Amino acid sequence: MHRFHRPLIAALFASGLGATLPAMAFELPHSTGTLSVPATPSRLAVYDLGVLDTLNALGIRAVAVPKSTFPDTLASYNSNGVTQAGSLFEPDAKVLAEVKPDLIVVGGRSRNQAESLGAIAPTVNMTVRADHFVEDVTGQTLALGKAFGKQKDAEKLLKTFEKERSALKTLTKGKTAVMLFTMNGNAMVHAPGDRFGYLHDLAGFDAVVPPADGSNNGPRPKAGSPEAKARQEATADVLKKAVAADPDWLVVLDRGAATGGGENKALETLASHPQLSQTRAFKEGRVVVVDAPSWYVVGGGIANVTRIVQDMARALKR
Repeated sequence: MHRFHRPLIAALFASGLGATLPAMAFELPHSTGTLSVPATPSRLAVYDLGVLDTLNALGIRAVAVPKSTFPDTLASYNSNGVTQAGSLFEPDAKVLAEVKPDLIVVGGRSRNQAESLGAIAPTVNMTVRADHFVEDVTGQTLALGKAFGKQKDAEKLLKTFEKERSALKTLTKGKTAVMLFTMNGNAMVHAPGDRFGYLHDLAGFDAVVPPADGSNNGPRPKAGSPEAKARQEATADVLKKAVAADPDWLVVLDRGAATGGGENKALETLASHPQLSQTRAFKEGRVVVVDAPSWYVVGGGIANVTRIVQDMARALKR
């Protein structure tokens, strides 16, 4: 997994967040360094919906995006003259060459295309890491705000985010939770460090299982292989430990509801699960079913994570 530039926040403050960039200069920290070009890009192609969310919150539009199931907050990218060039996994180089962007932003699903897309326009990867989630969302927002001359807007967005997050953490202080990913009637735990294990960093819940070792972040092994069997056994073991720890809350993301408007079967899955259905949290209604597109499709954009925090706080108060 490409990692977001670790010293990003420190570098931004060391250089002076409010400092004015030299005329016509554009610098943007990303996962492997800093992009420097003579002028601020105005034609953006964005394949990371978290970055697209942050840019949208800053009032910056993209001219090309992947064909995707955009949530309501990004629905304007379904039409309005925006070119849809390929998918989140496979940007369409031919269409991009016709659009002529002056900056391409790849994401976690398309990062392997960065080198080839670099022949069309400068290309960066600003993927947010699950194990440094809040740090990277903050760094991404500051970096984009500074690069595009939107420092004050970025600071305002972050101030709102931190205010909402602080309010949520007063509700979760001293509380435990387990993050569950459900699909086709099955459930698996996402521990801190797993893709959706950022629940703990973001919301402040204590985890009931140890941090992930990264073994679930690689390619899925072939069905029926020894590797697949080993992963299934490890997944089942983590779930068993999570249930035994008797968490205060179950937080659930249902894959079927993430794209295409599928029915959310999170509660149905928990109710029929032989272990999870017997937890006190489930029996007493301490279950939060998250908005699947926000978590699964968009991820680490500043406006999106602020809404996630607000939704979580409302659910905990019910």
